[in-house]
Amino acid sequence: MKYTKKILPALLLSLAAGCGGASAGGSGAASSAPPGAEYMGLYRGDWGTMVLRQVGDEVWGAYAHDGGAVRGRLSGDVFSGVWCEDPTRTDDGDTGQVRFIFGTAPDGAITIDGTWSYGSEAPNRDNWDLTLQPGEQDAALEAAFADPSHFCPE
Repeated sequence: MKYTKKILPALLLSLAAGCGGASAGGSGAASSAPPGAEYMGLYRGDWGTMVLRQVGDEVWGAYAHDGGAVRGRLSGDVFSGVWCEDPTRTDDGDTGQVRFIFGTAPDGAITIDGTWSYGSEAPNRDNWDLTLQPGEQDAALEAAFADPSHFCPE
């Protein structure tokens, strides 16, 4: 068939777009989205742009400042984990603890009230506040997810 090369990709794309789970019509079925899925995406804030993604039972994030990354777990609306940056990604000056509390601003925007620290100290050194930017993407930060070694060791 001479149209197969055009029709098959379009059909697959249509099927993928239509497989988003239960409709908003209220069928009573449980959502197939993992807990915290509404928190994933691109954020802008104190240290620039960050992309958060759910990877298995963890949340990974990539941010532009010093090739940074976060890695940890989400419990309800609280993310607890570690951050790491270039050049070493291991020394106390290039790693530390991080805590993000997800919330909703009066205008409905999803926000992060975050704190961080160096090394193994409790994450209380400085603010790390961000706001979700629905629909925005950053190709360079998204590319970081192709290399799991970019994300901090646990």
